[in-house]
Amino acid sequence: MKTLWLISEDESGAQIFRAIFERRFPEMHVPYILPRGNHPNISRLAIDIEDLINNIHVDKRRKADDCIVVLHDLDAQRRTETSDYDKIKKACEKAVKDGLKLLECIAVDEIESWLLADSGVCQWLGEKRGNYDTKAAPKDILNGWLKRKGKITYYSVRGRDEVFKHIVGDGDQKEYSPSMRWAFTALTNASCTT
Repeated sequence: MKTLWLISEDESGAQIFRAIFERRFPEMHVPYILPRGNHPNISRLAIDIEDLINNIHVDKRRKADDCIVVLHDLDAQRRTETSDYDKIKKACEKAVKDGLKLLECIAVDEIESWLLADSGVCQWLGEKRGNYDTKAAPKDILNGWLKRKGKITYYSVRGRDEVFKHIVGDGDQKEYSPSMRWAFTALTNASCTT
């Protein structure tokens, strides 16, 4: 079984990516690692990124044709400071120059926008799927949809697990989520998935 090693800024993002990715590539294994601390975030990812990449690089379970994905949100609607993003991008570019099969995947604006573009999730909730990449707080929109339907809150583990059961993984179709389409086009062409 091939492996895609995932580095994510936080656990919920890693779980969303893995749930979608495994629908698309069921033959792949997707372990993930997070930055240090109880509440990892983009700033902590920027601090830890080189160590996280190196930890995967030296992991004895990693095979030569495995890929590494660094996943984070853009958060452009809430954050104007770019130094953390620049540091992550620089570390990813260095890893690629050093020969690692690494891809930086950026969810615009939050990875929950990929769920709002998913036909299975939207059908289950009775909502119209669309492009939420440029909307502020897709996570809050999804939580609002769940509340309207009398479902459990998205912010609970049980709520996320329920949403994940309905993922089809087709948010990259048409113009629903350009950021997901970019990520999955790149992943479909990556050596670890072919």
